[in-house]
Amino acid sequence: MHHIDIMNKTTRYIPLIIALCLALGYALGTGLQKLKPEWRNPKLSNGQSSSSGNTTIDEIIQYISTRYVDKISQEDITEKMIQSALLELDPHSSYISPKELLRVNEDMEGNFNGIGIEFQLIQDTITIISVLSNGPSRDAGLLSGDQIVFINDSLVAGKKMDSEDVIRYLRGASGTKVKVGIRRNQSKSTLNFTLNRSQLANSSIDAAYKLNTNSIYVKINRFSSQTYAEFMTVMDSLTTNKEKVNLVLDLRQNPGGYLQEATNLLNQIFGEKNKLLVYTKGRNQRRTDYETTGMTRLNIANVAVLIDEGSASASEIVAGAIQDWDRGVVIGRRSFGKGLVQEQYDLTNGGALRLTIAKYFTPSGRCIQKDYHDLNKYSNELGERLKDGELLGKTVNQISLDTSKYVTSRGRNVKGGGGISPDFFIPTDSLMYSDVFLDFRIAMSSWCVKNKSILAKVPKDFSDFMKWQVSDKMIQNFISEAQKGKTSVSIEMKQMLKKYLKSNIARLNFNETAMYQVLNDDDPVVNKAVVQIKQKSSLTVQK
Repeated sequence: MHHIDIMNKTTRYIPLIIALCLALGYALGTGLQKLKPEWRNPKLSNGQSSSSGNTTIDEIIQYISTRYVDKISQEDITEKMIQSALLELDPHSSYISPKELLRVNEDMEGNFNGIGIEFQLIQDTITIISVLSNGPSRDAGLLSGDQIVFINDSLVAGKKMDSEDVIRYLRGASGTKVKVGIRRNQSKSTLNFTLNRSQLANSSIDAAYKLNTNSIYVKINRFSSQTYAEFMTVMDSLTTNKEKVNLVLDLRQNPGGYLQEATNLLNQIFGEKNKLLVYTKGRNQRRTDYETTGMTRLNIANVAVLIDEGSASASEIVAGAIQDWDRGVVIGRRSFGKGLVQEQYDLTNGGALRLTIAKYFTPSGRCIQKDYHDLNKYSNELGERLKDGELLGKTVNQISLDTSKYVTSRGRNVKGGGGISPDFFIPTDSLMYSDVFLDFRIAMSSWCVKNKSILAKVPKDFSDFMKWQVSDKMIQNFISEAQKGKTSVSIEMKQMLKKYLKSNIARLNFNETAMYQVLNDDDPVVNKAVVQIKQKSSLTVQK
């Protein structure tokens, strides 16, 4: 919402912004050429900060701020100019404002300071969907379904807020207090709680469990600074005494993150020493190779990596290394195609510059970055995959303009320049892209919370729960309440809704891993992985 407000306020000034962008781009470009090649917090080579002295840009902004006919925020106009200039470079170089930086760092560092809830805004009211097991809200006795009506004596129920507003209210330094007023079970009275904010884990692993006696499934949502440690923890909990296990690594919809976390994980998968995993190089960056160390604790046999069009960057590095060395099988759909390396530089205003400095290359020499010179085409590329039938399996991958030949360690041909193409393609279900289905999915969490009395009748034992099925009556109840009976729903969509409703119930009654166990029960991508890892010879053969 904050960004939308800025856009609305400055739309009339866009011609002015564009006129200034070329000048800003020149100033920014010449400044960056002076940066020393250190990875962290570089200074200009003359020892001065980039904000010292008066530049033409400084003068122009000052004139706009003090003389322009209408009032305009200097901060807003500056940020818009910077973002527009960076878009002239590539799609992934960006400016992060001081307000945004805290959230970005929290996501990547794997923890945050807060009260330990997941919430959803339902009819302008903050509704608690789940309470984290290790947080202050659980200790204080808050429950899923509770509605937050006051925060620090300020009325928040019925106010026009977005998720960012709520987070700003509830998050804060560890050890600080926040008071919340709770409405429970439609009661008119308010329950008051004083909570001590604390540091909470923001796990990058959504689920980890045994698919069968010798195969483990791990779902990673991003590569944060804690991903490798979290991966080792869950693997240690599911294996004993270096027992040999197969690994199904689910990187679908994983946008990437820290390169080192991805290579550390690959080191456990490969085992042997001095195996090239990925290398980077750029105009001002010498080639850097990332190789295995040979120091492993795990005994991983066969490997299947699951990818889709949302798998990017570090996820593609993992899939590319495993594919190039024929270490395992890659299953799903063509990955996003992001092979640009960004480094984050802190700025004196408290924000940061995330700048592309190099490109990733897989062991066979492939650059997985898709063409980005036409930004409109780049931003719409995933939509085009759906439109031209690639995601549904109706057309062959339109992967790359890169005509170079790349081969795996066993001589298989692989493509570069447009993501990682899977060894085994599994089409998506067209229902997943239905606006009606998306609306139903959004409504599920709140429906489950409001109908806890109905859900109390489902099996409490998880093995019994997995055998239990959502009834026709229950799904019709949900559809009628969510859409007020206005939408006609096909038999196929009802079956899909049953599956996703059951997964939401599993998450509410058990945990996140239980949700994925329900979703994976008849997932064709997971089922293909289970079949392939049973036969080692099939891991490196296209079928």
